[in-house]
Amino acid sequence: FTRILIGVYLALTVKGLYMYLREGSVAFSVAAGGFLADENDFAMALLVFVPFAYNGMMLWKRRSWRVIAGALFFVLVLAIVLTFSRGGAVGLVAVLVYCWWGSKRRGVTLVALGLILGCLALLTPQSYWREMSSIKNTNEGTARTRRMYWTAGWRMYLDHPVLGVGLGNSGWALPAYYPGPNAGREWSRVLHSTYFEVLSELGTLGALAFAGIVVSILRALRRAQRIRGLGLDDGAP
Repeated sequence: FTRILIGVYLALTVKGLYMYLREGSVAFSVAAGGFLADENDFAMALLVFVPFAYNGMMLWKRRSWRVIAGALFFVLVLAIVLTFSRGGAVGLVAVLVYCWWGSKRRGVTLVALGLILGCLALLTPQSYWREMSSIKNTNEGTARTRRMYWTAGWRMYLDHPVLGVGLGNSGWALPAYYPGPNAGREWSRVLHSTYFEVLSELGTLGALAFAGIVVSILRALRRAQRIRGLGLDDGAP
């Protein structure tokens, strides 16, 4: 199953890189619709599989498959960088730290990740670093707009603290709670925050249920790791 996913994600990343060379954007704005047309969502989709590619690179017995997984890991990270998504950059740091922290061979892993990231730095355009440097400017541009979305989500929660405004309804309620100008234009927008979206749409009860799901997943993963007694890069599937 993981190898099937490798084929799917390899096709996605290659197509994304082609779109960058053709259109200047990794997102599928021309070639495909749906959520892949947004560079932030495309980066998120690729981030989901980065640990799987890392796992295959470190675990699989056959060298040929480890090489394929390593190549996929490289192109996944490259495609995430070329989305120019600031959220994708933050997510990438978190995923790479997770891969390193979960390894029992942290020294080897750190050297390998350092080599890969060093090669990527040579391929990264200067415009990417300029875009990432703007991440601290939270009072202008899209950062300011998203802060207003979060404020609107919090206001929804305060008005409907028990059950929220309803699953999927935050976008429809947004114009009534948006604190900025031209609120009517914000109709059907997403809040750009899982936390505020869960709180505003599902209220306190839904947020507690959501937190319970996350905790149960983490406990199950730790239990599975204890059963095997392995780190991320030990043994073989």
